[in-house]
Amino acid sequence: MATATRLLAPLAELVLASGTIYLTRFAYQLVVDPLYGSAAGGNWLEPAIAAAAVPAVLISTQPRYTLTALACLLFFAPVSAYWSAVFTARTEREVAGPLICHALVVAPIVTLVLSSLQASKVRAILFL
Repeated sequence: MATATRLLAPLAELVLASGTIYLTRFAYQLVVDPLYGSAAGGNWLEPAIAAAAVPAVLISTQPRYTLTALACLLFFAPVSAYWSAVFTARTEREVAGPLICHALVVAPIVTLVLSSLQASKVRAILFL
């Protein structure tokens, strides 16, 4: 019983983190696609998420501030995604506009969510 609880708690945290990233990505694409089109907005989204995961390994966050910061980022994400997309679309750069928009909106959310996971919990699931 204790072993099952020890394994289910980190699994639940990983499911919650991946669900948060997935929902953020989905809602973000709904905002950005009308401005850039699905090809321009979607081409750089996956590399931006992967690049945001790299500093998450190096950063450790305090658990009591993580939820507050994540709530603020998720609350302002639709508005910041819209306005950053509007301002970068005016530059008429097909590559730089979506990339800057992804770096301003999605990258901080992904970095914060992934840095909040403790490495020991991830190891407990991966290596049982």
